[in-house]
Formats: sequence, structure tokens, C-alpha cells
Amino acid sequence: MIQELWSVIQDRKKNPKKGSYTNTLLSDENKIFRKLREELAEIEEAVKAGRLKGSEKDSLTWEVSDLLYHLFVLLAAEGVELDDVFKELKRRR
Repeated sequence: MIQELWSVIQDRKKNPKKGSYTNTLLSDENKIFRKLREELAEIEEAVKAGRLKGSEKDSLTWEVSDLLYHLFVLLAAEGVELDDVFKELKRRR
């Protein structure tokens, strides 16, 4: 799934589509950073709400998915390959 998402983002970068949310983000670095901050705040809210209610795993799953997508868009916008991130994680292990 991660590779499929990465491929779609790379395709949008190479072959922009009118009306594409990904292309809207790729065209404006500030939008990407705004979304990353927003998603991180929503993750915090989901975790805190989950502690109060007993469990909000669905909400947390949703928000982490959003964060990962926006991180991938940032990587693509900056020309960083996902494989390079995986290699760095492996190196740190």
C-alpha cells in the first residue's frame, strides 16, 4: 500500500491532473507544511480523546494516514525518494 501511494504521488508530480489535491499541495510548499501541522494536532486530539473515551483507534488511524500521505507529498516535492528514508531507518537500526 505504501508503494502504491508513493507511485500515485510520483505520477501526479510527473503528470499533473487538473483539480488534483496532490497537485495543489505540490505547487505550494506552505500548504504542505500547514497540512502537516494540522494533521499532527489532529493526531494529538485523537490520542487524548481516546484516553478519555476508552479508545478512539479509528480516529487515530485516520489521522495517522493523513499525516503519512502529507509527509509523502513533502518528500516528493523535495525530490527525496521513499527508499532513501527506508535505507536511513535501516541504517539507524
